[in-house]
Amino acid sequence: MENIPLYKDASQPVEARVEDLLSRMTMEEKIGQMTQSYGGEYASEEEYVAAIRAGKIGSRIGCDTPWAGSAPVKGINVVQSNAHQKVAVEESRLGIPLINGRDIIHGHRTVAPIPLAQAASFDPEEVKASARTAAIECSAQSIHWTFAPMMDICRNPRWGRVIETLGEDPYLAEEMAVAMTQGFQGDDQTKEDCIAACAKHFAGYGYCEGGRDYDASEISRGTLHNVVLRPFKAAVTRGKISTIMTSFQDNGGTPSSSSNFLLREMLREGWGFDGFVVSDWGSIQQVELWGAAQDKKDVVRKCLLSGVNMEMINNLYPKYVAELVAEGEVPQQIVDDLVRGILRIKFRLGLFEKPYVDIEERAKDIRKPEAIAAVRKQAANCMVLAENNGILPLEGDALKGLRIALVGPMVNERRSMGGAWNTGGFTEEFTTIHEAFKEAEKKYGFKLIVHDSELWDAQVRTAAFLADMIICCVGEHCDMTGEMPSISKYRLPLGQDDLIEAVRTTGKPFVVVCTSGRPLPVPGARDFADALLYSWHGGGETARAIVDVIFGEAEPTGRFPITVPEHEGQIPIYYGRKIPGKVVECNKDRFNKERKGQLDKPWIYGSYEYFLPMYPFGYGLSYTEFALSDIKLASAEIPYGGTNKVTAVVENIGNRAGTTVVQCYLADPRCMISRPCKELIGFKKLRLEAGEKREIEFEIGEPAMGFYDENGVRHVEAGEFKIGVGFDSDVELDMSFTMAK
Repeated sequence: MENIPLYKDASQPVEARVEDLLSRMTMEEKIGQMTQSYGGEYASEEEYVAAIRAGKIGSRIGCDTPWAGSAPVKGINVVQSNAHQKVAVEESRLGIPLINGRDIIHGHRTVAPIPLAQAASFDPEEVKASARTAAIECSAQSIHWTFAPMMDICRNPRWGRVIETLGEDPYLAEEMAVAMTQGFQGDDQTKEDCIAACAKHFAGYGYCEGGRDYDASEISRGTLHNVVLRPFKAAVTRGKISTIMTSFQDNGGTPSSSSNFLLREMLREGWGFDGFVVSDWGSIQQVELWGAAQDKKDVVRKCLLSGVNMEMINNLYPKYVAELVAEGEVPQQIVDDLVRGILRIKFRLGLFEKPYVDIEERAKDIRKPEAIAAVRKQAANCMVLAENNGILPLEGDALKGLRIALVGPMVNERRSMGGAWNTGGFTEEFTTIHEAFKEAEKKYGFKLIVHDSELWDAQVRTAAFLADMIICCVGEHCDMTGEMPSISKYRLPLGQDDLIEAVRTTGKPFVVVCTSGRPLPVPGARDFADALLYSWHGGGETARAIVDVIFGEAEPTGRFPITVPEHEGQIPIYYGRKIPGKVVECNKDRFNKERKGQLDKPWIYGSYEYFLPMYPFGYGLSYTEFALSDIKLASAEIPYGGTNKVTAVVENIGNRAGTTVVQCYLADPRCMISRPCKELIGFKKLRLEAGEKREIEFEIGEPAMGFYDENGVRHVEAGEFKIGVGFDSDVELDMSFTMAK
């Protein structure tokens, strides 16, 4: 039997294989593993292939622009990927396979709802299944590694990358981040349809000042530990995530890519992370841009010492790593440790055993009918019904002969259905709202009216004369979200509020559907429409899912994962705020009457009422009604370090089956530091038949009651805790219990 190196023996433990391979590597080969390339740095394909053969490239990134979230990107050439891999495996000295990375953000060829919409589902299992489908599809096209999920907490929805986030709340983000991670990585990463996930952006990118992409952030240590870092820690400790990506920005003067505190003290020493850290595109070079290093060589020194294993693009590592080690500026042990992390993940992924893609065999995994059906269902489950006077769903005999007019800028929009960061889907496979309603016309027996002009005045005039009801399709183009695009005015794009007002003046019943990457305020619809549905950029099946929801084939079960402001002057506005220095009593009834023009005297600007949002976090309606009763705590006092639980009975008091999301919030009103007025600590999504009751319970333990001080030390303090259970973050915390000292 031919002797093979230990590192090529799949029966050996991963760590033994890592050490054996590392011992055989030259400095140049080690640096190669720390280098990611997209090919554009080389003058020709021949030069690129020669670099792979020489072991100078350890990873390929499957895009050709740093703005893949906003700009169209090239498809994946699987034949070429296999060819490049063949060079690495069969023609390089040690045969170390490449790890191919790409932004698989919300589905691949079968495009799923944007991550913000997925968070709105409040359904971790569905989110996990969606990520699993994405992993199956992208791995079939030679992608081993996705730069997702994004775990940035965002409380400024003007930021274009809000679409990638999991919202404003750390608990919801934790649950969704872990679900996505498990979906991508599967139960056995050596399987060919499992990939490595990447937690990004570490850390604080979502707090960029003013919602301006790439801008600096200023985050207190308390907020960093109690809010920003929570999803990342959950992904590492619970999700066992393989990789971490550093963020672009600096925080308090220290760029993330050179932060010893983040990458060594917290990530590796504090949480025990043993995968590898990759810089974001250009984030290493930006350390110099921020003025936090003397020159590019000093940048590399700082990033190595802090713990960035792999450089995405730029190629500063090949220029300076060997020199820094030779000069004693960076210990050889540091470089070896960084290379270990990369090799460890390659072995865990089984790349040494299965480096190639069987193109013909794996083609069957692309756009399976069941995957398309699943994202259609998911798109409906993510939708948030914000207003409904009973007009929806449209169903029964009333539909026969009903004349329904579609108006608005989104009626024939196709590409935006998929949303930003759609790097794998084909726009021609998406359906427009017009096409989806046309498909439904015969099935439901209504008469569809769509004017052939794109001019809104013509559409509205026709609808006013010919329609029995109007569906007004508003929203924003996907180019207004994603990486780099941010907005200064938080409202519907130009003219769309006027369109809604014009539709209102027809006197016909009307429904507004908002198809967007962020929950834009739609005051005209809130105040005057018969229904308002937020459908998001819900993936390739968005339009058909809208039809399913409107005609009652599916139910909109989404709840807002981020507070919806009235306007940009309120931003940042989020439910988990601390008590203001001078509290002004809110009168929501007066506030609501004023904004509808029902009061003679205006309310006082600057009062606390000015900061009431359009819709609170966790809000959303169902097609039926639910009630909570018999809400009670198990104990009024618990021992120190003990747990409590709260139970409640949920009842569907409507006349049809439906789904709701019950939410539990906690507050610690007296503490060594100031704490938020309330924090989400649990949620239950459940479907009940008409008249059905079900008891639910929430456990209240250390994860809910504990907090970090500014030094990152975890505390649980004795004393009073307040609890509330309801259907959104406006719930009153009307119960309390005491933890004994």
